[in-house]
Amino acid sequence: MDEQLSIVEFMHSHPFFLHIDDSEKARILPYIEVMDCQPDQVIFTQGERADSVYFIAKGSVLLTSRRHKMARDVNESFGSEAAFKDNLYEYTAKTQENAVLVKLPSEVLEKLLKNYPELGINLFFYNTKLSVPKHSFAAEDASKNSASTLRVLLAWIFAFIVPMVTYHMLSPTLGDNVRVFLATISCGLVLWSFNIVYEFVPALFILITLLVLGIVPSRIVLEGFSSDSYLLILTLSGIASAIISSGLVYRFVIFMIKSLPSKQSWYSAGLFLVGSIMTPIVPSAMMRTRLMAPLTEDLIEVLKVENQSSLATKIAVSNFYGITSLNSAFFTGSLINFIAMGILPLQSYNRITSVGWATMAVVSAIVLIVTNLFGLSLLFHDNTRLVISKKKVMQQLEILGPLKSVEWHAIIVILFFVAAILTLSFHQIQFSWLSLFLFFALSSLKIIKIKEWAAQTDWSFLLMVGASLGIVKSLAFLNVDTLIKDNLSVYLSFLGDGKPQVLTALILVTILARFVFPIGPCFIIMMMIGIPIGEFYQINLWIMTFSLLVASEVWFFPYQSTFYMNFESFFEGKLPYERKKFLAYNLLINFARILSLYLSMPYWRQIGLL
Repeated sequence: MDEQLSIVEFMHSHPFFLHIDDSEKARILPYIEVMDCQPDQVIFTQGERADSVYFIAKGSVLLTSRRHKMARDVNESFGSEAAFKDNLYEYTAKTQENAVLVKLPSEVLEKLLKNYPELGINLFFYNTKLSVPKHSFAAEDASKNSASTLRVLLAWIFAFIVPMVTYHMLSPTLGDNVRVFLATISCGLVLWSFNIVYEFVPALFILITLLVLGIVPSRIVLEGFSSDSYLLILTLSGIASAIISSGLVYRFVIFMIKSLPSKQSWYSAGLFLVGSIMTPIVPSAMMRTRLMAPLTEDLIEVLKVENQSSLATKIAVSNFYGITSLNSAFFTGSLINFIAMGILPLQSYNRITSVGWATMAVVSAIVLIVTNLFGLSLLFHDNTRLVISKKKVMQQLEILGPLKSVEWHAIIVILFFVAAILTLSFHQIQFSWLSLFLFFALSSLKIIKIKEWAAQTDWSFLLMVGASLGIVKSLAFLNVDTLIKDNLSVYLSFLGDGKPQVLTALILVTILARFVFPIGPCFIIMMMIGIPIGEFYQINLWIMTFSLLVASEVWFFPYQSTFYMNFESFFEGKLPYERKKFLAYNLLINFARILSLYLSMPYWRQIGLL
């Protein structure tokens, strides 16, 4: 039997793989090794480090130890000790006749068992507790814990002191409600800056304080939870989960590997463009990073690229910046964009459509695309030739088979999604209602799996969105925006009174604030400041919002970017790329983001926005 067909048929028929999706089978196929073994061939010996589990496709294997002896036959497995990190084999494994074994590395097995816990039933014939001694990091952990404890202690001390100082420093003429509101805001700023709680906690604390003390009517405070922005985030997360879980993206990447010439420049450009295409379709950058991180690891393995090499870093950079560079260029490119639309005054919000947003951001998008494509070619150029196993790629496509119903559903959803956006000016139906209709339609047809939607939706972010929008509405209700305009306009115009100069000041303040605050809270804080300043200087509020969005995405250290931290955490400390080169490339993208704003200004002036 042809080996190409045998491995595909084996993965479709072996009990261990029956519960795994075809897209997952295709993903792990490059890691699988088929072994043709002779009689009495030793596979591993007792006491060796357990690094793989083995499945028997043909023949039989004898497992022996000092006290026990047992045989394993076709469709059975052995070496299950590899499912436990740093374990040793408890038996010596030797073939009894000509045998064909399928070898699965422990790293891949560990991830499979996390995603499919039920696989353990077909794998674990026995358990093991024998493990390699581990190095003790007690002293290091103790020092980290003490530093963390000190930071938490300081944070809560300041969280109590700063609001009291703020309240007493403010003029009594402002009124008790405004003074208490600003004091509560200062407490939230302290908690955000020390980053000791989840991002939604300070926003929720401020919201509850306003409700309990009756400072602002409840209809104003809770308005964020009934806004179009909140509805969009809630429903689009479900639509995105249906697209991601379909496996359509992975099929597209495999097809790209098969079709593109075996050149670095083609693959880096292709990966970047795949991420860019995904950006307006999957509205959560966090979802996109969770999808592309495993693809990064898979591609490095499929292309036989050495870990930590320049080419491996190029693949990681292409994937990451493909899904994050254009966050602000599309209305549906990031969940934070929906916060922006919820904060903007109603008259400004109603004038902006998804196509209009992309049209106004087109220059910025072009600058970032060109910078990435040239940057990838110039900064990561080496002479490494790509070794692509077309045989493996064909096996992966064979495992995936023809387009499945869930993939057709995903294609229909994408087409409907794009058509609804392009025809918005014709049907005049609000985008939030279209999203809600699509969500209910997909849910009723069970295309959206409720468990997957619940698992993939960032509920803490949703809480922060609803609470933050309520805080901004409360700010306007108490006329604090007027107070900000009167007191900060002088300081923010230190570069001049022109619109570009004021925008420059807001951008610089945002970049500095990002060293202290996470991206979500930082953007919300800057919008509270920016809207009254923009109205005072008669700056188009979309331009001001877009500039703050782009400036908020600038980061220099990993802790500043939740997207990067999520991307890096997937590899569990074993980065296949070189971190220093990755972060050095990020400096180029930071420069390109800011440059894109200034190159957009003549275009905005030409179309009458600036």
